[in-house]
Amino acid sequence: MRIVRLTLARYFCAIPLLFFSPAVLFGQAQKYEGKQILAIQFDPKEQPLDASELHDILPLKKDQPLRMADVRASIERLFASGRYADIQVDAEPYSQGGKDGVIVRFLTKNSWFIGAVTATGRINSPPRAGQLENSSGLDLGQPFNQANVQEAATSQKRLMESNGLFLSQIAPSFTYEQAHQQIDLSLIHI
Repeated sequence: MRIVRLTLARYFCAIPLLFFSPAVLFGQAQKYEGKQILAIQFDPKEQPLDASELHDILPLKKDQPLRMADVRASIERLFASGRYADIQVDAEPYSQGGKDGVIVRFLTKNSWFIGAVTATGRINSPPRAGQLENSSGLDLGQPFNQANVQEAATSQKRLMESNGLFLSQIAPSFTYEQAHQQIDLSLIHI
């Protein structure tokens, strides 16, 4: 009975929070609305798009008032480029040259794509390295995710077993190429 009472007490305390939270969140977003944008920054500084491309894409402009609709449009346009996996926007008060306004910071995480896929290490013939690379199912330019790497290793292991090699182990190794947002993947057979 005591557990039921505690659960009900938490439930009734949570209901008012549901009604007041959106207003609090809305108020925080409105806090900087209309203030002049004194600076726009990107974190990390190295971005997959050139500064001129970013300037052309973003509806947010320096020395213009901050509008949440422009922030949303900026995020949508950056995502539409296909070069970003995650984008967050942060605004904070900023003073520059006697002017008060805001600094807008885009916190980004790049998308990565499959580059070269190689099979190296202790490889017996059959299967040959090319057969192992093809069995991975990873194609040049395909969006990278860790689950696909696990599937590639499993496919290669299955090919090795179909050729009588049951004790094979595969260790993936990654090389990141920032300029093209590619990950070169080497599946090393131990």
